[in-house]
This record gives sequence, C-alpha cells and structure tokens, in this order.
Amino acid sequence: MNKQAQQSVEYLTTYAWGLLFVIMVVSMFYYSGLFSLNTYFADTCSTGPVLECQEALLLDNGNVAVRLQNRAGVELRITSLTLQGDRFTLSDSNLPLTVGRTNSTILVFNLSETNLNHNELYRIGFSFSFEKTTNPISHDSQGEFVSKAQVQTPFLLEYFERVR
Repeated sequence: MNKQAQQSVEYLTTYAWGLLFVIMVVSMFYYSGLFSLNTYFADTCSTGPVLECQEALLLDNGNVAVRLQNRAGVELRITSLTLQGDRFTLSDSNLPLTVGRTNSTILVFNLSETNLNHNELYRIGFSFSFEKTTNPISHDSQGEFVSKAQVQTPFLLEYFERVR
C-alpha cells in the first residue's frame, strides 16, 4: 500500500510541474500583450469621399494630427472642425482653412488637459463643415479614427513641428 501511495504522489507532482510550466508560459504571453485585442487592430481613419482622411497620429502627450486629402477637384474651405473623444470635446479656432484642388492639409490639435495611455486604443470622432470657394454652400461631414497613443519620440516631435 505504501508503494502505491508513493506512485500517486510522484504522478501528481509530475502533473503539478507541468501545470506550473503552462501557467508561467500563458502568463508571459498575457504580459507581452499577445492576448490583447488592441495588439491586432490597425490604426484606421475614415471620413466621407470629398475630404478623405489619409492618416491620423495620436501622441500620449495629447497632440493629435489629422491629414485630410481634397478629392473634390475644386478648392475647398474648411469652416469648422470638432474632435469628440470619451473625455474631451475640442473645436479648432484656426479656421477657416483653404485646401487646394488636389492638396492635402494637416490639422494639429493639442489635448494638453488629457493624459493618454500609450497601450490603450482610442476612438476619436470628428465632424467638420466645408464649402467650395466658388459656391459658399456649407456641407457637413463626419469621420473617426482609431489609434493607439504613441509614445512621444524626437522623430514624432519633429513631425509635429514640421506640420504646424
């Protein structure tokens, strides 16, 4: 009977070490972000067809840049733009802004009162009004971008300084 008890303890010990190893591996994968859905979502930026959002950049210090491409074929004037997030609403006061026939423009915002975590995925909606310079009838459009806040680096700071 004593020999059978020893075999049972060895059997359970072997499986306990295996289970401990599996728990450690799963913990390492979880810690590295492998099981986080935010890892698998690419940054997206979408608007209507006239002023197309080509890219959006979000930094953890609160700077936001949105690049809009004019697809209308005529000169446009952006008359208002508002960003809406979970914790903020911000309107651009540097408008109106004229965008050439086939040009793109980069709009830069500073959400300095908002601290963003660089591992978190943010969904930011924006709405804007624009008009053709030849025909001042106002059109409204909406869009959104989904992005992780990127850690502020010298390269990104230079990019923001260049587009201002």
